[in-house]
Amino acid sequence: MRPTPLTPLSYFACLLMASLMWSSALSAPSAPSAPSAPASLWFSLRVDGSPPRYTNQLSALSPWVRREGRGCVTALRSGDALTITQRPAPQSCHVSRGRLSARALLAFGVPLDLNQASKEDLTLLRGVGPQLARRIVDGRPWRALSSLLRLRGIGAKLLERISPKLSVEAPPLIHLGGAHDIR
Repeated sequence: MRPTPLTPLSYFACLLMASLMWSSALSAPSAPSAPSAPASLWFSLRVDGSPPRYTNQLSALSPWVRREGRGCVTALRSGDALTITQRPAPQSCHVSRGRLSARALLAFGVPLDLNQASKEDLTLLRGVGPQLARRIVDGRPWRALSSLLRLRGIGAKLLERISPKLSVEAPPLIHLGGAHDIR
């Protein structure tokens, strides 16, 4: 007995079923990761002089997260540039923390802190030139982005364009491994 050939409609139905089964398999719930990372978390990691690795995955820090008094990374902010130096003592290391460049922060979609960004950083925003950047820096501290409207050179359209790229507060601190903030 010969198999029945597929008609275009039955072929389409088979493809649709296969794609639905494939997408449901891909979106199956996975094991929860602790802690959860915000959507705009980006940081760089450099270990023992290696080139920096830019990532948004907290799992990249798992070998250095403090567990039961060991490790060296206890907290992280989006935009941090971590340099880890391992020491001879078992599971001992030193962390120095800096910030990613403004260009990297903007490329990764991490907002610039309006109260910390330099004039040069602010000029990376489309529509903000050196004079406007100087006026923004001179007007600090800013408590709300809408207060930028009082500056000459910033109207509603420009504010609407640059607002997603700016913040008036530091990114939240993410505690890792149940440890306390590192200073």
